Amino acid sequence: MENMNGALMIGIAFALVLLIAAMRSKTELLINFIMRAVLGTLAIYFINMFLQSQGFAWRVGIGP
Repeated sequence: MENMNGALMIGIAFALVLLIAAMRSKTELLINFIMRAVLGTLAIYFINMFLQSQGFAWRVGIGP
């Protein structure tokens, strides 16, 4: 019976480590997505400002 409790504790610890690793990976993906979205939006805004200051009628953006 004692071996079963030890195996159960090892299994739970292993599952927790896997869960933490999976959450860290998901967090990195989420942060990466948010950073790309923010930086892309800022780039579009500043490029449009630059084009407008140069007198161009062009606009940079994301198509529908």
